[in-house]
Amino acid sequence: MTDTPENSASDRPRNPDLPASDGPATPSGARQVTAAWCIVVLLIASCLRPALTTVGPALHLIGDDTGLGSGGLGLVGALPLLAFAILSPIVAIPAQRIGIERVVLVALAVLGLGILLRSTPGIGWLWVGTLLIGVGIATGNVLVPVIVKRDFSKHVSLMTGLYTAVLSVGAATASGITAPLSHTLPGSWRSALAIWAAVPLVCAVWWFFLTRATRRREYERSGSLAKAMTGSMPAIPSPAEPNASRKVSLLKSPLAWQVTIFMGLQSLIFYTAANWLPTVEASVGMDPATGGFHLFLMQLLGILGNLSVSFLAERRASQSWLAMIMAGFLIVALGGALILPQAAALWASFIGIGCGGSFSLSLAMIGLRTMSSAQTMKLSGMSQCLGYLMAALGPLLAGWFADVLGGWVMVIVILLALMVVHLIAGALAGRNRKIGATA
Repeated sequence: MTDTPENSASDRPRNPDLPASDGPATPSGARQVTAAWCIVVLLIASCLRPALTTVGPALHLIGDDTGLGSGGLGLVGALPLLAFAILSPIVAIPAQRIGIERVVLVALAVLGLGILLRSTPGIGWLWVGTLLIGVGIATGNVLVPVIVKRDFSKHVSLMTGLYTAVLSVGAATASGITAPLSHTLPGSWRSALAIWAAVPLVCAVWWFFLTRATRRREYERSGSLAKAMTGSMPAIPSPAEPNASRKVSLLKSPLAWQVTIFMGLQSLIFYTAANWLPTVEASVGMDPATGGFHLFLMQLLGILGNLSVSFLAERRASQSWLAMIMAGFLIVALGGALILPQAAALWASFIGIGCGGSFSLSLAMIGLRTMSSAQTMKLSGMSQCLGYLMAALGPLLAGWFADVLGGWVMVIVILLALMVVHLIAGALAGRNRKIGATA
């Protein structure tokens, strides 16, 4: 594969005083688009949702065991999203200083540790583990789109679709078997949640061996992690970025805000449903097992949305039509839940398709609406910081509103109104434009 000046610093000459070459560089084995490299990127995707989607089916057990009320249980779902919001803008700093491959390795180890600590007895460990889970997943959320843009630049939408499809498979599998495991494994919900630490830890081992050459070059250039991160080494020069995009402030770009709002509202409805769907269905007389199955169905049908976007997103220069279709699924699902709650399985399926497609499309838009890898990293950080800040309010406020208002009907009405905004933002963000480009 031919590298470009936008690639990370490890692909440039070791002497930082020399300019980056415009010609093809010799990529390390880990940077080549091989089957192993595709698989390991997809394996990372399988790590990024089970730690979150296992909480919803076990939420009532966690509440019974810890004594947490609706507000505390909402915070269990919201805390990782708050970590996403805080860390997303700054993940690029260690990635530029010590290299993407080294940061991803640390993130996988932190994620595995967090999952184990969350299941350790003691309310303090629940919060510490949940926070570490947020740190590990936030790092992967930001850097995987950068890896896709850098190494799969000719197939951004296809690779993004496959990545999000695997992500959905992991999420669906985890949510679907958590409730049965909680009742069969010794340790109840703690064991059912802890077993998912195996996925990021296995992934970390494979990543360790696959990226050895790249990480060795990063070590020769920047030194140890401690030396690089304490500031005793100068920051790695930012990747080359076209003047047109470098001069643009993303906070002043309407297009950047449209992508951010589209991503944020999709995340809000997804995480609200993942955290509270079984509880909402229990309020209308459905048993927890049925609610858990519907959550599994929602995650599973998300794959259909993921794959449809991956094949359709670049068929046309504009993706507005596709964004409106995916938002339409969410609007119909929430409206249907108000009118005919007995058809919960159908509405859960629609939420899965709409969320899966919207998520895949929002990640693709991060690459499609930017002009360089450097700008992609910036937009990824902005959209995930502000987007997940919006998303964190979903699980947290949904439980609080349900308590205050005495039910879930008004919560669903509010979500329905937000999905109309989601549709408008997607229609605008999907237009064939790039941030910083002249009209």
